[in-house]
Amino acid sequence: EIRRAYDQSLKTTRDALEGIYAAVEPTDDQRDTIRAIVLEDFQRTGIAARTGADRRATMRRLYDALDEDRRGRLFDYAMRIVVPEG
Repeated sequence: EIRRAYDQSLKTTRDALEGIYAAVEPTDDQRDTIRAIVLEDFQRTGIAARTGADRRATMRRLYDALDEDRRGRLFDYAMRIVVPEG
């Protein structure tokens, strides 16, 4: 059961990374930075429940790592998650 929870957490992290990459279209350097930020967050929290403060801090670090155009794309991506179309 622990293994299953860990695998699900990894899948969620991979899916989040892919969603961010697709939405933001980062440069290679930005992609590396995004990956490092997300992996650091995952290693810090593991499979424990992340708080809203944890998620906001990670999103802020991602935002700060991007140029102005890509910051707008990240914001739009986050808004689609928070306020889905429909």
